Amino acid sequence: MKFREFFSPFQQEVISQISSIAPHQLYAVGGIVRDFLLGKNRYPIDLDLVIEGDGIGVAQALHCLYPETKLQTYPKFLTAELLFPHFTLDIATARREVYPQGGANPIVTPYSLELDLERRDFTVNALALAIQPGFYVEDGAIIDRFNGIQDLNNKTIRSIRPDKFMEDPRRIFRAVRFAIKLDFTIDTDTLTEIKNTIDSGVYRNFGGSRFRSELLYILHPDFFPDRSVQILQTLEELDALSCIHTNLKLYPDLGILLRRLKHWHSYFLPDYNLQELALELIASNLPLDEAIQVELIRGEAIKHLSKLPKLLAVLASLHNPSPSVVFDLCQGYELPTLLLAGVLSPHRRLIWDYLTRWRKFTPLITGDDLKAWGCPKGKTIGLFLKQLRSLQLDGKLGNRSEAQNLVKTWLGQIDQTSLFSTLA
Repeated sequence: MKFREFFSPFQQEVISQISSIAPHQLYAVGGIVRDFLLGKNRYPIDLDLVIEGDGIGVAQALHCLYPETKLQTYPKFLTAELLFPHFTLDIATARREVYPQGGANPIVTPYSLELDLERRDFTVNALALAIQPGFYVEDGAIIDRFNGIQDLNNKTIRSIRPDKFMEDPRRIFRAVRFAIKLDFTIDTDTLTEIKNTIDSGVYRNFGGSRFRSELLYILHPDFFPDRSVQILQTLEELDALSCIHTNLKLYPDLGILLRRLKHWHSYFLPDYNLQELALELIASNLPLDEAIQVELIRGEAIKHLSKLPKLLAVLASLHNPSPSVVFDLCQGYELPTLLLAGVLSPHRRLIWDYLTRWRKFTPLITGDDLKAWGCPKGKTIGLFLKQLRSLQLDGKLGNRSEAQNLVKTWLGQIDQTSLFSTLA
């Protein structure tokens, strides 16, 4: 297959436009070259292009040609991203990266393609192809400075140079992810460098925010759930999770939990980001204050996880509860918290029944009905409605006529204080 045929006709059109716009040489780099050589499926959804020149300026000009795209620029890193309906296009200025200290963001300056390839992580991701106007690519024009093609043939993940992991510990996560994604083996020397970086302790408790994007990649639908588990378990075996927090451990039955989470998510909460929910599940095995401290969770996730321990504890204390008891318990929690509890709790059947049978409960009687029947406004209506709802959920109230007769009985009782005490 020719390299041009690896792309959809529309992608070919877009890349041809870029090569015509760009005042300097355009290159396809990284994953798309690697996947082409591996014979992967055509029409990639992530396109990485590098220009020896102003990449952001070219992206802005392309955005004018395709105004329906969403453009995001990152001047600090000399890159731009255009979101098309079916793929994402990254256009970067060929650049050099210098890390002022390990784990810090690099200082980026424009440079040649040669140094741009040198800043990359693994040899199989440091391949490039020069593209001429009209998407013309010369045969055998692959630029391979680090024997990446040989490593592709040997199915090996190898670091470009030994200090790559000390520069950025996130590359440890990428090495494992690429090895499992491609069914490759991590090179012995590279694995030694990974272990030495972890054993140094430099990045212990470095924080979840720096690894958040890597974790979300691991939990991507392309991997989820089985290969996600494989990647995470390999990272745990390497003690790489200590880079996020030394107390972060995986649930022993993580595979079962993530498969269950996928099922519950598709059934009850399909519009919620599954990757984020899976990350919340992983973070739930770490004390909340520690997960917050290292920024493993943030925003709504903090609220979901802050309420989870109480819900799990109450569920564990229940013994053959009535539907009304389960309803009263569950209605106070948001759906993501209920799903996490349903995945984690041995009493998940209670939550399942609530979500499938009782959550959208329709009462026989409304507040307006009670007012029409002479019920006093205020606290009395609330107490009556709660008691009627419980009786209906528990199968002790079959129709409106029964409910009306019961309300009349309550209203006819003389000792209202005793009645309120009973209903409450």
